[in-house]
Amino acid sequence: MFSILIPLFNGVEFLKEALDSVRAQTFTEWEVIVGVNGHPQGSAVFQQATTLVTLANTQSAEALAQPRIRVIDLYDLPEKGKSAALNAMIPHARFSHIAILDVDDLWLPTKLEKQIPFIEQGYDVVGSQCVYFGEQYAGIVPAIPLGDISTHDFFQVNPMINSSAIVKKDLCQWISQWDGVEDYDLWLRLRRGNSRFYNVGEVLVRHRIHRASAFNAQGNGNKVPALLETHRTTPTYKIRIFCGFGDSAQCKGVFERLCETDKMPNYGPNKEIYITNDDDYTHAIIMNLAMPPLTLPKERVIGLAFEPPTLMPEWGTTFMTYAQKHIGRYYIGDASGLPAPFVNGYCYQWHITPPVKPLWKDRLMSIMVSDKSFAPGHQYRHTLVKAILASNLNIDIYGRGCRMYSGDQRLKGEFTDDEPYERYHFHICIENFSLPDYTSEKYTNTVLWSTTPIYWGAKNALFPEETIRLSGDVTKDMLLLREVLYNPVQYKREFDQERIRARLNLLKHLDEVF
Repeated sequence: MFSILIPLFNGVEFLKEALDSVRAQTFTEWEVIVGVNGHPQGSAVFQQATTLVTLANTQSAEALAQPRIRVIDLYDLPEKGKSAALNAMIPHARFSHIAILDVDDLWLPTKLEKQIPFIEQGYDVVGSQCVYFGEQYAGIVPAIPLGDISTHDFFQVNPMINSSAIVKKDLCQWISQWDGVEDYDLWLRLRRGNSRFYNVGEVLVRHRIHRASAFNAQGNGNKVPALLETHRTTPTYKIRIFCGFGDSAQCKGVFERLCETDKMPNYGPNKEIYITNDDDYTHAIIMNLAMPPLTLPKERVIGLAFEPPTLMPEWGTTFMTYAQKHIGRYYIGDASGLPAPFVNGYCYQWHITPPVKPLWKDRLMSIMVSDKSFAPGHQYRHTLVKAILASNLNIDIYGRGCRMYSGDQRLKGEFTDDEPYERYHFHICIENFSLPDYTSEKYTNTVLWSTTPIYWGAKNALFPEETIRLSGDVTKDMLLLREVLYNPVQYKREFDQERIRARLNLLKHLDEVF
């Protein structure tokens, strides 16, 4: 279950004690990889490490068939240092979780056993309390946060004892720039990516303090301020968008416009949130059926369906397999019958640019009708338009579907983006499909103009208090429209545009959607 990594540059004299502390574990499903870094195979350090590993395997009767402790040669790595050594050891690991053990530290016998319950609960990183021993500070138990620390402020103190940490293998990637504080950098990056952390509130590790340790001897503590400053100016969400109907650059521009990022003080390349076109992203958004090669943990990937399932003909085994492997949550208007990660939810479909013009409402009601007829909503729009044209109701009709009718001044034809809403108090908006959460620009454009929607569509309307519902029965709905037109003041809704824009702004809901 655990691949234990012991990177070795200095401290070979401590290796036997470290290995003995692993062999004494009450939980026995483990392997040890000792990575000798900076010493060639003919060196005294490499030979001594090999001898100690051979002895440890010989003393473990159950491991004779397949030795559980191995030495690997890391001398010819293109990059030197502890981070490079750890990264090079990961491909040799056979298990799903990585446990780190610095060569000069020791584990208590129940260390792994006490951490397993929290691994099974789904925590990404599990550590424990430790006690210092050695030349100085012997007996001191450091003040680190305990229990579930997933929301703890990691800038206050390095919250994890490195030799206590167990990490999901697919999250392990160290950066050589921060050698000496590479563990703290990893925790900060994983915390930024919403990984879950837990520290067992019991001393399970003995952490040796001595002048020759890498942290003390090289003065790596001086790197901490620079590390923290780097993370403070690194976005929590650095998002790359992959789209099935456009490229990343186009999507970045659209979302920046719709989310009004020029008004967001926390948006930018060195701020909390940023949409990038580069490969340095920490999170990804999949739109429709895009299938980019991803190496991110699936918890940092979401999907957004801009169409209901019936209009996405490429649904099939290939995309389903991709989604289950790479996507944490895939939001769609109706997830009925679909497996995880597909869930019902608003999908942040594109809409008009939020208007900045002052409101000037001098017309009562409008409706749009297309020249399509295959979806239930298409058909009902035509049914309703025919009933409107057969009446004397003051309702203007927009859209390409107007060409199917003639001889009425209420037929306005094709329109600009804002025309059916800007000057109207009410707009009849009918989605193509009535699904739990399928909400398109037909509805969001309306509310962004503070125009009261008379609505048939999503069963879970985004703004239920501002919405007048249609039944889908033309007789009942015509009576409703007549009543609204005769008593507009009674039916007119009030709109809090700050609240509406915030709800439609994907970048203000990242903690929720991820």
